[in-house]
Amino acid sequence: MERIKLSKEERLLYFRFARRDARIPDGMSEERFNYAALSLHEKGLAFIDMQLNGVKSACLTKKGKTYMAVNPKLRNPFPWDVIMKAATLIAAIAATAALFISCCRLLMMR
Repeated sequence: MERIKLSKEERLLYFRFARRDARIPDGMSEERFNYAALSLHEKGLAFIDMQLNGVKSACLTKKGKTYMAVNPKLRNPFPWDVIMKAATLIAAIAATAALFISCCRLLMMR
C-alpha cells in the first residue's frame, strides 16, 4: 500500500479515531480539528458524521484500518523526488563549471 502524507494534526486525529474518540484534543482549535477531520475523510481513511456545530462522530474506514495495519507508526513517505532533483541540479552545475574551467584553460594555452 502506498504511503499517504499526513500532517501532525491528521496523525493525532487518526490515532484518536482508531480508538473511536471524536473529541477535540487539548490545545487544538475547533477549526483545525474540523479541517484535519475533513482531510482524513477526503483521503478515505476516516468516516466523519458532521453536524452544524462540527464533528459528531468519527471512525476509520476499511482503507483506514488496513493503512493502520500496514503503517502502524504512520511515518510519512521519504521525499526521494526532492533529493533526486537536488542531486541532479548539483551535478548539472558541477558539470557546467568543469566545462567552463576546461575551456578557459584551453584558451590560455594558445
